[in-house]
Amino acid sequence: MHKIIITTKVLLALLICQCYVSGCSSSKKDISNEYNTILNASNTKVLNGKWRLVKFYVSDVSLKNISQELYPTLMIQTEEKKISGRDGCNTFYGELLELNDHSLVISKIAHSKIACKRNVTYDNAYRTFLSQTRTYELTDKRLILFDNDGSKLLEFLRQE
Repeated sequence: MHKIIITTKVLLALLICQCYVSGCSSSKKDISNEYNTILNASNTKVLNGKWRLVKFYVSDVSLKNISQELYPTLMIQTEEKKISGRDGCNTFYGELLELNDHSLVISKIAHSKIACKRNVTYDNAYRTFLSQTRTYELTDKRLILFDNDGSKLLEFLRQE
C-alpha cells in the first residue's frame, strides 16, 4: 500500500510538471506571436497619415513651378488597408494589398475623371508609379517608394 501511494505521488508530480512545462511553452509562443504582430503593426503604423509628393524619380516631371494646391498627395490608412489622395487634378483611392516592414503593394487605383482646367501633365504618371510600388523606405519625415527592380519612383514629405 505504501508503494502505491509513493508511485501515485510521483506520477502526479510528473503530470503537474508536464502540464506546467507545456502550458508555459505554448503561452510563450502565443505571447511571442502577439508581440511580433504588434511590432510589425507599429512599424507600418508610422506610414499612417498624409504625405505630399516632392519628387518624381523616373520621369521628366518637375514639381518646381507648380502651385502648392496642385501638389499630389497620398493618405495612407494602414488599419483599413486603404490609400487615397489627389493626383494634382482628380481624387483617387486604392487598397493596400501587401504591407509590412519593407513591402508596400497598392491595388489598381481608381480615380475621379473631372476635366482639369489647370495644366496638370503628371497625374497619370503619379497614379501609375503608385501602382508599380513594391517596397518603401522611411527616413525621418520622408517616404520613398520603389518598384520591383528597386528603382526609386516617388518621394514624399509627411504633412502635419
